[in-house]
Order: sequence, then structure tokens, then C-alpha cells
Amino acid sequence: MSVTRPTRTAGRLVGLAVAVLPATQRSRYARELYAELYGMTPLHQLRHAGGLLLHAWALRSALVATHSEETDMTTTTKPLRCRLGFHRWDERENPETRERYQICERCDAYHERPRAAAGTGSASTTNGGMF
Repeated sequence: MSVTRPTRTAGRLVGLAVAVLPATQRSRYARELYAELYGMTPLHQLRHAGGLLLHAWALRSALVATHSEETDMTTTTKPLRCRLGFHRWDERENPETRERYQICERCDAYHERPRAAAGTGSASTTNGGMF
């Protein structure tokens, strides 16, 4: 069984359809859509390539919308108050290590609390150890 190669006309129609796609996606879709033509009869190739040309703008709008949704999901903005250094700190404690830390409720910034030195704080003795 021999493989029918794409006709020149069908290949050019695919090229026209791909020309309207975003530049970042163009080469991928050109290879994919051209490969779909293999094994079809010349008449089916023309019909398929014509359909691709008719729906090229719909494909373009879907690709552009998908690209903008991806950038919307990955782009996060830090609240203005946090960018200016006015965080809303919340004191927390790690249950495993019992270390205390602070986390901003707005932007999830993390701030470790320094460990108290031994012998300082409310548990230290005064007056030479006498009550």
C-alpha cells in the first residue's frame, strides 16, 4: 500500500490557514495539519484543507484566549499595602518544632521570629536566684 503525499494545492491551503495563527504556535500547527493530509485522496485533501482554512480564525481566537488565560493565572500581584511594607502579620507556631513565625494574611510573606536566648524572658531568675 502506497502513502498518498499531500498535493501542492492542499499544502498551500494549509499554509494559508496557518498564516493567521499566532507566531508562537505557527510551526507546530503547520507540521500537524500538513501531516493530517497524508493518506487522503487528493479530493479529500482539498476538502480537508479548505475546512482548515475556513476555521483558521476560530482556531486563532481559541489559541489567543488560552494564552491570555494562562498568563492571567500565573500573574499574581502583591497587594499595594504589602509592597509598601505594611503587612498584616499573623503569629503562628510550627507544631513539630514549636518554632514561632509570622505570615502575612494578604500576601503570604514569611517572617521568622528570632529565638530567645537562654536565660532571657519571663522565666529568668532575678536577684541572684532568690524569690
